[in-house]
Amino acid sequence: MKTLPKRRNVRCILILLWVFGGLLCVFLGLGIRLTVFGWHRNRYQPGEEVLLMTGKKQGLFCERILLQSSSPITAKTIRVYDWKQLRNPQSNIDHIDASLVDKYYDFRKYRLYAKESLDIRVCSEKGMFLYLVTSHELFLQLKFDLERGVPCPANPRENDPVCGKSILTYCIPPAKIPCRWLITGEDIDEAVIHKGWQRIPFLATAPTDLYIVLSSSNMVNNGKNLMEVVSHKLTYLAGRVNVLTECVQQDQCLFTLDFAFDQALILRVGNSNQEVAELVEVASFCKARDWFFVLLFCIIPIILLSGISFFIARKYGSHHYLVVEQ
Repeated sequence: MKTLPKRRNVRCILILLWVFGGLLCVFLGLGIRLTVFGWHRNRYQPGEEVLLMTGKKQGLFCERILLQSSSPITAKTIRVYDWKQLRNPQSNIDHIDASLVDKYYDFRKYRLYAKESLDIRVCSEKGMFLYLVTSHELFLQLKFDLERGVPCPANPRENDPVCGKSILTYCIPPAKIPCRWLITGEDIDEAVIHKGWQRIPFLATAPTDLYIVLSSSNMVNNGKNLMEVVSHKLTYLAGRVNVLTECVQQDQCLFTLDFAFDQALILRVGNSNQEVAELVEVASFCKARDWFFVLLFCIIPIILLSGISFFIARKYGSHHYLVVEQ
């Protein structure tokens, strides 16, 4: 038997430690460089609201972020106080007084995303039809049919190419008393029972454009046709947030980001009221926070590897030997 000094083994371990540690830092740095920094392009629906960046992720590495778009966008940096309730419903009420005396129909368009809803309330003194359409092509066909005086029936056949399952048809009966706008906070159920209002809810299970079409049930409709649409849309700006900076309806926006975990960048794309939804391309560029990048992937790894190397060299130094059978 003979003893071999273990110093050579310790030296190999230290060399392997520094090599693998260096390679790990290089690959992690390159991975973040490719996924976070540089230009990134995405296409969004008009009216879509996007959580583009959070301080927990990209915000640590990005010092500035530049946005460029093919159409006007609105972007805001916000301070978030509760990440669990970041996206909340925000209600808005639209009042539509639809005059159907000299035209065949009136309509409003809403762009909804998953889990967003509308509460549609209508009152008609002469009676009318209400259609809910989720396809632009079917909407155009329905307009053509209404202009020819061929409305969808209240109970259409399922194989009807226009008025089948893709269009929801509601027959609104004449109100027993003159229609008046609802008072803020008024109980809609009481209005349905005593004032002749009708209530139609709609919940979007996926992103969709919803056309609400009002059409007279007779060609002499000189009475009031009132509609209230209460939209419950999900937004990042309805909870406990503080708007730090904003860029409103611009093709290009530049933001300087704080080094903070509670920061987020919200992007609101285009105009949700345009009749045909054309995708909007938005390009984003992240300017690296150089000092943090050097600290995370250079200085801190060197300190950690130096400490581990010192511990290994001290514990398995030249005073220890390895016994090997010959």
